[in-house]
Amino acid sequence: MARRARRRHGARGGAHVDIAAHVKSLGFPSEAEYRAWRRMHGLSGAAAITWGERSEERALFRRHAEESQVEARMPEHIEALGLPSDEAYERWRSAHGFGPGRATTRAQVGRELRTAARLRADVALVSARRMTTKPMRTIQRVHERELARDAMPTPALTRIHDAFTAADARLGARDALYAILGQVERRGDLLSLEAAVPQFADEPGNTYIDGMLALALRHEAWVRPATDWQPGSHNSRRQFASLARHLLARYDVPGFMDSVWFRGVGPVGRLRQGWFVRVAAGTNIRKVDGLPLRLTKRMAHLLMQAPRWFTVDQALRWAQVVGMNGSEALAEAVVATRLGGSFQDEEFWESVVKFLVYNPMLDPRCADSIVAYIHEQKYEPRQIACDDGRLIQAGPPHPRFSMRTRKVGALLAEVDEWREEREREEREREEQAAQSWDPSGIDAYELVETDESGSTRWSVSELTTVSALAIEGQSMRHCVTSYAQSCRRGRQSIWSLQAEDDEGETRRVLTIAVKNRPRKVTQARGKSNAHPLGGHRGPQHRTRIREGYRVMCQWAAEAGIVVPKHI
Repeated sequence: MARRARRRHGARGGAHVDIAAHVKSLGFPSEAEYRAWRRMHGLSGAAAITWGERSEERALFRRHAEESQVEARMPEHIEALGLPSDEAYERWRSAHGFGPGRATTRAQVGRELRTAARLRADVALVSARRMTTKPMRTIQRVHERELARDAMPTPALTRIHDAFTAADARLGARDALYAILGQVERRGDLLSLEAAVPQFADEPGNTYIDGMLALALRHEAWVRPATDWQPGSHNSRRQFASLARHLLARYDVPGFMDSVWFRGVGPVGRLRQGWFVRVAAGTNIRKVDGLPLRLTKRMAHLLMQAPRWFTVDQALRWAQVVGMNGSEALAEAVVATRLGGSFQDEEFWESVVKFLVYNPMLDPRCADSIVAYIHEQKYEPRQIACDDGRLIQAGPPHPRFSMRTRKVGALLAEVDEWREEREREEREREEQAAQSWDPSGIDAYELVETDESGSTRWSVSELTTVSALAIEGQSMRHCVTSYAQSCRRGRQSIWSLQAEDDEGETRRVLTIAVKNRPRKVTQARGKSNAHPLGGHRGPQHRTRIREGYRVMCQWAAEAGIVVPKHI
């Protein structure tokens, strides 16, 4: 018994000896302030004696320190809850089950913030449901500028908000849009984001909401008020066609012209929408501004008979072909080519259309291949791999391609040869694409360096297909394609180090083989297996390949790859 008592006395004595350290751990500058703090909190005695007392004292100190911090930040907390005053905060706490008084701990503050967030979310959900179930009330508030874009609960209402913003570009258009939307919401079914014209897919402007905006921007040309419109169909496209004619048409307008309202409100759309307005007012289509091709009287007459599911551009091309005495089958085939949506270099392409029309026994199905072949030969640039590894941009193969003196048999032979070559290349691409592998996980690399001769953009990129290896091997004149199997198995990765100069010319400098586990360069070679540190044909080549070796080492250092002394 005596021995146990001595041990307790020894512990108490140790605590007495360590009182200074305890006071310091609580953050008091002196024992006098520590004792004053104890008296303020009703603790008996001059100091905590046992280790247990000191542990409780530290917990009390932390609790009071936390309370002080929470109280100091209480104004920010009340503001975060969205409450105007201390009294409102205390009432809010009582109303939501937190009891009287204030939060005293960070945990309580967190619970209050989560409750407030949940309450705001509930209010927002109710508001969103109200705006969705009563869209006209929401549209009215948007029109009156009471609601911000971020408050819109659905993509369709967000687009309507954007449409009102765009309508501000023209005086009176905002009110005109509101009138259209109000009547459509009551009588029609056009407040959606579905694509209006299939040919335009997901291009900007291709929704009925965008179409109504375009109509509103033409409100000065309206011949009837929007509030008198009544749809005669449940079909959305027919409803819109009826709306456009109600607002603008005194004369018949062909169905294909409806497409103009879904080209947006930029220059292209505005030009074509002007055609609709002029034709609806009785103007001959040949007299409208900005037609992209020459229309004869016969073509203009036939244009009004073009299929209603065409776009206006497709209808113009169709009328051109039929107006030249081409068959409707040929006209539809030409419309299906790139010429159905483009009038660039129209003088040349008109000669192509004439060639097709003036050879009536030519199968219309050939039109697509002929147009594609001619476009590639005359307009499409090429990328050519040079013997020194550079990739250069070259012009089209035959920029002076002309239809003059062109014989149909010779042209078809050229097209057949071209098509067979394209099909062969496509088969090779498909076969090579099937021979691909996952990237190694090693990061690629880019570096731009500038000196007195200009800037150089260095890049190190991984090759992950057989076709990429083949191109690299062909350009660099080595047999890197032999690594394909090792790459497929994930053992090795092949990297191409290239340099691009100020003029956009790209040179292949090094081909690098890396053993993936562990990360280690096993080979690095230039063109014709040139060693990066060996003797080379000339000083320029030697400088470039050694600079490439330096860049490779920088990339390896960043990617955690070992570069052996001998490779």
